Amino acid sequence: MSLAGIYLFLAIFSLCSTVCAIVQARRLYWLVPLYFFAAWLCGELALIHLGWQVALTALFVFAGVLEEPLAQAGLGVFALAWLGLLYLHCQATDSAHHLQAGLRRALGQGYRAAIPASRQAVLTDDILTRHWLKP
Repeated sequence: MSLAGIYLFLAIFSLCSTVCAIVQARRLYWLVPLYFFAAWLCGELALIHLGWQVALTALFVFAGVLEEPLAQAGLGVFALAWLGLLYLHCQATDSAHHLQAGLRRALGQGYRAAIPASRQAVLTDDILTRHWLKP
């Protein structure tokens, strides 16, 4: 198998994983573990997947592999996967909005007023990286 074939295989695998993360399939029976792990890793680590795929593509460009038609097809498939990964990342950044709406629906509009004043001082609407890196 040539490098172009390997590149195309990785592109197809990446696109399949991205589609698994976007589409909520039902009745998969024995494919559930494979579907779950592909969707979970791709959905949760969308930017990391995007990064390694772009780095791999750059490596193959510098190696001259993309001159072959098979690799060019792989680049097109990767481009579709990248659009899906960007969609997944944008979807993940919107989670705070959905969390606040769920809290208000379940606990009422004034749910923060029921929290003791000593705890309200430490509440934040955003989680900064420094908070979870050094708790």
